[in-house]
Amino acid sequence: TAFLIAPVAQVWIIPYARSAEGAAQLAPLLGEGTSRGIALVFLTAGIIMIVAALLAFLTPVYRRVSASYAQAAARPSGPAAPAPSTPEG
Repeated sequence: TAFLIAPVAQVWIIPYARSAEGAAQLAPLLGEGTSRGIALVFLTAGIIMIVAALLAFLTPVYRRVSASYAQAAARPSGPAAPAPSTPEG
């Protein structure tokens, strides 16, 4: 993705963020400074990853894995622990 995003950021996003119009539009969200362009790239990438993770929860594979973990948690693991002994006396 770095080979795809880096040229896009260098040619379009960063120059737009440094322009007067871009700075005015992005300032409320990303603040002031020269790093607004890369901040916009990271913000957009983060939002895309959140959406991708939320969509992954809807897949049949996720449901199968979740069911598998639920079944494994319900099963006792290993041999049963012996009951604690009480002193007879």
